[in-house]
Formats: sequence, C-alpha cells, structure tokens
Amino acid sequence: MKLTVDGILKLKQLENLRIAAGIKGLSRTVESISVLETTKSTFLIKEGQLLIAAFYSIAGKMDEQLDIIRKLSDCKASGLILYNVETAVPGVSKELADLCDELEFPLITAPAGTDCNDIISPILDVLLEKKRKDLVHAMEVYDKMTNLILEEKDADTIVAALGKLLNRPVYFFNHNNLCVHASATPLSGRCLAYIKTHIENNFNKFINEKADVLVPGLDNSGAILLSPIASSTMYYGVLAVFNADNMNVLDYVSIKQTKNSIAIITINKTNLKDYNNLLKFDFINDLVSWNFKDEQTAIKRGIQLGYDISNIRSVMILDLAATEASKNLNTSQKEKIRSEIYCITNKEMSLLSPDSIVVSHSGRVLVLFSLRKEQTDLRGFMFKAAEHLRKTIGCTLNTSISAGIGQCYDEMSSIRKSYEEASNALCICNKIYCSSRTVFLEDVEIFSLLMKDMNAERARKIIENLLSPVINYDKENNSQLLETFKMLIFNDSDTIAVADKMFLHKNTVLQRRKKIISLYDYDPFELPHRLQFEFAAVLCRLYL
Repeated sequence: MKLTVDGILKLKQLENLRIAAGIKGLSRTVESISVLETTKSTFLIKEGQLLIAAFYSIAGKMDEQLDIIRKLSDCKASGLILYNVETAVPGVSKELADLCDELEFPLITAPAGTDCNDIISPILDVLLEKKRKDLVHAMEVYDKMTNLILEEKDADTIVAALGKLLNRPVYFFNHNNLCVHASATPLSGRCLAYIKTHIENNFNKFINEKADVLVPGLDNSGAILLSPIASSTMYYGVLAVFNADNMNVLDYVSIKQTKNSIAIITINKTNLKDYNNLLKFDFINDLVSWNFKDEQTAIKRGIQLGYDISNIRSVMILDLAATEASKNLNTSQKEKIRSEIYCITNKEMSLLSPDSIVVSHSGRVLVLFSLRKEQTDLRGFMFKAAEHLRKTIGCTLNTSISAGIGQCYDEMSSIRKSYEEASNALCICNKIYCSSRTVFLEDVEIFSLLMKDMNAERARKIIENLLSPVINYDKENNSQLLETFKMLIFNDSDTIAVADKMFLHKNTVLQRRKKIISLYDYDPFELPHRLQFEFAAVLCRLYL
C-alpha cells in the first residue's frame, strides 16, 4: 500500500497536525521525509518527499514563502509541514493558503511547542515498515518465480502466477509479436490488433531504452502497461498488463521478477534446443560414417534422440541443381532456399513415408529411407518419392533441385555406403548433367570410376593440352569456341539443339564448328578422335 499525506495525518502520534491548505493534494504519495533547513536548498528536493520547516528566516517575507511553495510543487514534493506556528511565523496567510489550494499542494501545520523529531520519528517508522514489507514481498515473489523455474514450469505458468499476484489480466507477446501466453481469457481480435500496433510503434523504444509504455485501453477501459523483456543482446517480447492504472511499487516488483523468469526460461529452452540439435547432428554424422560398435548401440542412441533407425536401408540427398540460376545466387539466398527445401521435404515425407527420417546436414537435405525387406520395388518407391519432391519443391519455390540416391542394403552398417553413393550420384548429376534430375549411383557408376584414384592435376594438364588450340584462339579473338565445342560434344553435334541452348543462329554454330575443325590436323567430331574429346569434356566438368 502507498503511504499518502492523508495517511500521515491519520497517524495517532500526529493527531495534533492540521491541514491548512491544499486539501485536494492529500492523495500525494510520501516516499521520504526531510527537514528544509534553508530556503536555498530546494534544489535537493526529491519527488515524493515530505518537508518540515519553520520559516524562521522568512517569517515576514511573503514573496519568498510563496516562491518556496512553487519550487516544492515543481519538484513534485508531497507537501510541507510548518511547525512552531504562531511562535516562528504568525500563522498561515491567506496568500499562502490560496497558492497551496491552487497548486493542490498540502500545507500542514503543527502547534507551537511541537518538536521537529516528534513529527519525523513516527513518519520514519511507517516508511521503514513499508520498505520492510516491500522487501519481504520482493523476496516472496523472487522465491515463487525461482521455484517455478526450478520445477521446470513453462512461461504460461509464470504469466498465470503474475496475473494472480497483480489481480489483473496479463498477456505475453513474444519476439514475433504473437500472443503466446495469457493469465485470462483470450483477447478479442480488435484488442489483439490494438496491442500489436502499439508494440510495433514502440519497438525501438523497447529495444533501445527497455522502457515501459502506458497506453490507453480500448473504449475508455483501464490503461494497458506494455513492459518489454529485453537484454543488451536479446529481445524476448512484451508483457501486456491490463487495468494498469494506480499500480504500486509492489506490482512493479512482481512484473520485474516475472520478466526475469521468462527471460531465463527462454534462454534455457534455447540452450536446450541448441544442445539437442548438436546431439542430433553428431548422431547423423556418426550414422552416415558408421561410428558405432554394433547396430543395437546405434538403434538405442537414435531412440534417445527420437529417431527410429531400425529399418533405415538407403540414403537420398537433395540439393540445388547446378543450373545457371542457382549459380547466380549468393550464400544467404542459397541458405534460405535450402531451409525451405528442408521444410517442404519434411512435410511431404511425413505423408509419403512417415517412418523415414529427414534431416538438414552440411547444407543439404538428407532423407534416410525406412524400408522393410518385404517391400517390393524399393527402387521404384524411392524414385517416385524423389520425383514428387522435385516437382513439389520446384512449383513451390520456383527453383530446381537434384536428388542423388544410394543403393538399398540389408545391414544397417551399410548406411555409410549408401550415403557415399548418394553423395557421389548427386555430385556426378550436378557436374555432368547440369540440370534438375533424380540419379541413382548405379546408373552413372561408370563416371564414379573417374573420380577415384585420379590424378586431378595431371588430368587438368592433359585436357588443357588437348584443347589448347581452341583456348588460345578464344583468348586472341575474344570468341566462344570452347563453350560451343563442349555444347556440340554433349549434344552429339546437333547444331540446332546447340543453337537453341546458346541462343544463337544455326549458321553461327556451323561457322564455329568449321573454325574448330580448322584448328586441328584432324576432325575432332569424327571417330576415333571424337572419343578423346568426349572423355575430355566429361573430365573437364569433373575437375575444371
């Protein structure tokens, strides 16, 4: 409860005090009491301070008396007690009383012979008792909130507890401005929009100043306190307290402790989520590299993390196709798209194969197929799933993706092999085909031989020597013979197809073809010479 000037006058020990003027200001809060020793010390006055003075030095100086009252009122002091009236000063003048009434500033008189300490002591006792109760209340709220945290209660429970402490409706709007916890009935759509608007309008103030904002309620209802929960590095959200008029210090103590508790719970949840994600990432790493003593150990560890891997038999990897459009994306754009690919894949696979596992791993999306031995046409099932995902993701995100799929194995320990195969299949797909498609390693395994035990530096030198006539011509003439040469090789010398893909006229392609032939002592498009250029084109995509 607040201690007011009116409450001071009701103290039994001070029943001889009388209100002389400023009766409308009796509701002013008294936070402290002090003696006004000189008329020049008003700059030291604090808000909520009750002053005691005798006006000895200015007993006959009405202008100075009036000036002091104005200054005390400007400082938002609680009031002034004049003691030794009739002895020090000849009573309260009409001018002084009229000014106090005008300012609604309480002026209290103590009879002659009243000792200053007799006034101060009972008021100090009440103030100290109030502070003691405030401290007890703060400790009780602190203990209550701490216990709720230790009992691992969620923010909903914390907000409900605050609502009971304040006896007011309380709502919590998270960092996305969504009302996620409430101590009372749900807000109406109109009220919800009203609060969200005020939060958005005061967002910078919440972030930079961490200051509370009091906004008027809808339809002349009680004010709404918007109290941000923020630190120097994090913004957690805003507590909205309804009917926030006339809240006392204890109410604000309760709000502060609640805000601290919500911040701690949020941090704990974030840290726990990060820790669980780290454990899951480590598990998937160990799974695709098979870092387990036996299958039972792997199954048990997976179950602890919410993964049932008992029927995992094959791995599929999804990623952006190596198209010109994807090459032009920056790192941030690619990360965003890959995150969306994961979300869509997770949703679609929950319908296509609920027991399969979808994870984001090293920037790519992994699908660990849960397949039973008795299932028929496992390859067909995986192909249809991959094609469905490519089509759905392509239509939703307007982007092209490729899928690499490893073989199915009966032994769980062979997940490592399937992962390597899926990774190689995707790599070959993106390097050789440069387009969106689904690839099984077994269909392109011949290319994987080129990626094993190959001296990449030696391969680069051989390719450069073989293509040097064309490379040198392009450098000297700023032409595009090399790119045209590769396109002709990969399109079986179909000049019309190459013209369409390169946006050139057919005759231009034919002219470039003739120029390429003229640079060699033989026709590179005729057998057997063509074979080495086809082979070189493949190596070029793999290593250059």
